[in-house]
Amino acid sequence: LKRNLLLLEYMNKNSNREQEKKKLNLKLTDRKYKYTEEQIKLFLEFRERMGSVVSAEKLEGLSDNIYCRFLEGYLFNLEECQKNMTGMLNWRFENKLWNLKMEDFPELMAKNLTEMIGVDKEGRPVLLFRIKNFTSTGTTAERLALFNGLQVTKELEAGPERTDNYVIIYDAFGASSANCELGMIKKLVPILGSYFPQSLHRMYIVRLNFILST
Repeated sequence: LKRNLLLLEYMNKNSNREQEKKKLNLKLTDRKYKYTEEQIKLFLEFRERMGSVVSAEKLEGLSDNIYCRFLEGYLFNLEECQKNMTGMLNWRFENKLWNLKMEDFPELMAKNLTEMIGVDKEGRPVLLFRIKNFTSTGTTAERLALFNGLQVTKELEAGPERTDNYVIIYDAFGASSANCELGMIKKLVPILGSYFPQSLHRMYIVRLNFILST
């Protein structure tokens, strides 16, 4: 009887693992990822680790695709993945990202800096960022990062199909040293890199003039 119970327990564990792998493989196929058995084990361990160090409230809404993008971005180094995802989630939670509304950033909405202009052929939202009038007047780089992150997050959630990354187009038309503060971009980039990592699919800079390019 004891042997049969142990065998049943072993079969159930393996069945659960197979179900996890089937579910994961389906999502990875959607994401066009093809993972080895070892990489799938790392994925499951990463997800389990995060569940033990971060509250369920902070993990709510975090899709398997996000875990996959972290693993890809940090070359399956679980320590780096855990450290950076924990930092990201804590920062978003402390800044109450999920409770913010676009109307909470009147100074940025008045600048008319950004606009969601549609989706690419894979369904990723495309954010247009107008560099002209990109200055620190009345705001900070951190508020701008929250504003951009909120805008993209809302768009991702509202999309017809679940996707976790986006495309950004920086439009330099009309921008000059007189109306564009390049120092703000230098401050903004590391914030986005730390607290919105693995979200950006591709970035384009268009209509770049000679002054800004130098």
